[in-house]
Amino acid sequence: YFWGASALNASAANAVSGGMQDFNNTSSLNASAAHAVNGGTQYFWGTSALNASAANAVSGGTQYFSETSALNASAANAVSGGQQYFYDASTLNVLADNALTKGATVNFDNQYGDVGGTLRLNGYSTVVGAVRSLSAGSGVIENGGAADSILTIDGSTAGNSSFSGLIRDGGARRLGLTLAGGTLTLSGM
Repeated sequence: YFWGASALNASAANAVSGGMQDFNNTSSLNASAAHAVNGGTQYFWGTSALNASAANAVSGGTQYFSETSALNASAANAVSGGQQYFYDASTLNVLADNALTKGATVNFDNQYGDVGGTLRLNGYSTVVGAVRSLSAGSGVIENGGAADSILTIDGSTAGNSSFSGLIRDGGARRLGLTLAGGTLTLSGM
């Protein structure tokens, strides 16, 4: 368990490859090497964060983000696998072009309140394997950046997508949505 401003610096392959890690308050998991996080289960609460700053930094495992926690993907191909679940007002921040890959699955769930997580592109464009609303109306996908962005969904690896949340520009610049593989079902718009 990590509390306060504590940090786990995963700076080598397989640094986090099994077990369960729990991040609370303002603690962080800093994945700065390829395959630094490739297994196990990680929980993020409060304003804690998973900072993925290298290609393939998050390549496996299951990550759960609740409250206002965040996954910050700041390198190309930073999140290349695993399952990411977003609850409450948590956020997946895309902070580089192609920060996600077709191996990444983003799941939104508002069963505990708020919007059920936000995928914010911040003016960057990226591909993602799948986006899924686990509860009706879950999730927000938005740009929110100073440049136009495009989210490409390629379900050739992660499977089909089903999204019933909100898709919006989220600011002055536009958000585009394209489908490169698989099926995308939009509902509740």
